Amino acid sequence: MLLILLALASAAACWLTFARWLPSDGERYQDYRAAEPCSSDALSRGDTDCLSTWHLTVQKTENRTAGKESVHDATLT
Repeated sequence: MLLILLALASAAACWLTFARWLPSDGERYQDYRAAEPCSSDALSRGDTDCLSTWHLTVQKTENRTAGKESVHDATLT
């Protein structure tokens, strides 16, 4: 009986993931693809409702392990 309940719970979780969560998450990416590039005027006004491209350089990386947890930091310019 326990195995049947676990199987039903797994089936419900899969259904929620593939029928509800993933399609609604895809709508967010469609909005991103439809965004227009920022003009220089929009960037100077601080308007963030457009698509901007940033060129970054990694200056330093740091990897720390504390027990079971790992922390990865990157310093960018």
